[in-house]
Amino acid sequence: MAFDPSAQQLFVANLEDINQVRFEPNLSGKFQASRVSVLNTSGPTPTLVGPASDLNSHVDFSNPAGSDSERGLSLALPADIVRQSDGTVYVAATSSNRVGVLSSLGAVTGRITVGQGPTGLAIDEARNRLYVLNRFDETLSVVDTGSKSQLAQLGIGFNPEPAAVRNGRRFLYDARELPLERSPRRNGLGPRQPARRSCARDHLPAAQ
Repeated sequence: MAFDPSAQQLFVANLEDINQVRFEPNLSGKFQASRVSVLNTSGPTPTLVGPASDLNSHVDFSNPAGSDSERGLSLALPADIVRQSDGTVYVAATSSNRVGVLSSLGAVTGRITVGQGPTGLAIDEARNRLYVLNRFDETLSVVDTGSKSQLAQLGIGFNPEPAAVRNGRRFLYDARELPLERSPRRNGLGPRQPARRSCARDHLPAAQ
């Protein structure tokens, strides 16, 4: 979560599972959404500020297989979220190897490619830097918040986990590599999906 003290608003990265709709073809492939919700905390009871922002509003669900351009923009499995004093919000998309750049209203305005499995964010406004913990390759990305680009990727130590665990985690959490999904329009398994979600959507704590 990230807090805007001037507007008394709380930004919350979250997933919405469409559990109230059962099975295909009713779902048409849309059964989970990566979102950022904004809450107004100025009153005695927090209230939502408009509908939640869909981090993947660019996806065309009339094409079940998705496209490479969609996959190149998708932000899957939001984790940490931080806010800059100018209102810019950053969200780590663990399953996309990207950090999403959002406006003060929660709308996606850009994406920054970082290391594998970004899960933690820390901002240093004095130096115009955003630091990103990449869990899967045990690195720290240094991002220039002015140019919205990665400047460096630094190793942060030895990972004692066996290779099978490290490789398996990437397989489960990389939304770009989820190869097949059930498609009612194809009467079977489609070739790829729009990279909105990974296999890990069902067992989130395994990333830690």
